[in-house]
Amino acid sequence: MNVNEIFKNVISNVPCVHTRKPTTKELLILAIGLSIIFVAVARKFQNYWNTRKNTKPIPREPKNATPIPPQPNNAIPQQKQKQPDAPLPSLIVQEKIEEPARTPTPPPSLSTSTAEVIPESEKIFEIAAIDPDFTKNLSIEEQRKAHQNSKEYLEIALKSLNAEVDFVSPKSVICKDRNEVIIKKDLRPNIFSWKEVPEIQVNIQNDGKNPLQIVLYGIRSQYNLSMAENITRFTPAPHKAVETCVAGTSSSQETHAQLQFPNEQVEFINNASNLGFNTLCHVLDETTKTSIDNGYFAPLNDKSARLVLEQIKKNGQKMEFLCVGNTPIKGTSKVYMMLVPIPAFGEYTLKYAILDSMIKQELSFLCALYGFRAQFQQAIKLAESNYTKSVIFRPSAYQISCFGNDAESVAKGFYQAAKEHEQKLISLHIRVEFQVPKKLKSDPIREVVEKLFGY
Repeated sequence: MNVNEIFKNVISNVPCVHTRKPTTKELLILAIGLSIIFVAVARKFQNYWNTRKNTKPIPREPKNATPIPPQPNNAIPQQKQKQPDAPLPSLIVQEKIEEPARTPTPPPSLSTSTAEVIPESEKIFEIAAIDPDFTKNLSIEEQRKAHQNSKEYLEIALKSLNAEVDFVSPKSVICKDRNEVIIKKDLRPNIFSWKEVPEIQVNIQNDGKNPLQIVLYGIRSQYNLSMAENITRFTPAPHKAVETCVAGTSSSQETHAQLQFPNEQVEFINNASNLGFNTLCHVLDETTKTSIDNGYFAPLNDKSARLVLEQIKKNGQKMEFLCVGNTPIKGTSKVYMMLVPIPAFGEYTLKYAILDSMIKQELSFLCALYGFRAQFQQAIKLAESNYTKSVIFRPSAYQISCFGNDAESVAKGFYQAAKEHEQKLISLHIRVEFQVPKKLKSDPIREVVEKLFGY
């Protein structure tokens, strides 16, 4: 009997085994096992490839090469004479010498008054101290061109610090008159609240250490982005903003807020002030352009104020506010700061400029309304682009006392803007925490909070 016959007899005596289909669970376990094996093999191969890629080949010496004896340090190397029939060694490896990569030109140095050429736009920004009579001497069209130039500068300069830059204009909404807005104290308590803060700079640093949330601060500035606060109305010279603040010329909460970020950012924003940034340049015209003086918004008389009032009602959606997102000095996560100006009344009003109280109330209301609209709009934008993080908007009304803005008008502007955006804020779970200085027990800011929340 041969082997084939033996094999057939063995097979014929084996009982028939009925196969079955594997279950879904068994297939899933098999798939997971194969995936784990595949990932492990892929990592092994990747580590092997990276090791081989980073290892430089070692050149071999020719078989018959004569070793070169060591020479003293001061010995002059002898030139090897070329033999007529000597073959060239074929195994010598010549390393390729690469040209060093070009370092991009940084934004303007803080020690000069003229910016360097920035390769992204190949444009030279000439930054010098702005003319104190800038708004008087230049036409409104020239001011608008200067404003656009300052925006381009900020885009390039701030992005060199890895900052995010936005220019926010409030959306066009039918504007109500101040007297038509009635505060009903019906803001949702799970969305809107107020909070006493000892110092805004401490809050900014703490918010910069929380990677799970995004915080937007509403910070007051002048209409040219300047953070200077002085009744003499001036704009700090280029690259002198930090020095001006340290010297004590401007010591407001808003100044301290900006100083929580890199000094370069503070100087770049101030440079834009000297280039001619103007929040209202697309709202005003040739007849009202002088209502802005070194960033301070204060109409000269009742006639001018009435014209400005009508222009804001008609073109308020053309205001442009700067929003910057950057990491605080002691932080690890970005905090957003939106610079929102208010009219300069009170002690900042010129002695000969006597304005009707009703006009000042209406201007306070409109500027607050459009400013808060833009801030709510930006908070919603941040929430829509960061679904995995919670968003907190911290508005404030610092310095409305010394700037002579009517507290009830500011409260009405906030309330109207809040009601317009309330449903969107609820759907995106955005929290709004109105900031109140803890050390001030009697201040128009607390009057604003009382009218809104009734504390």
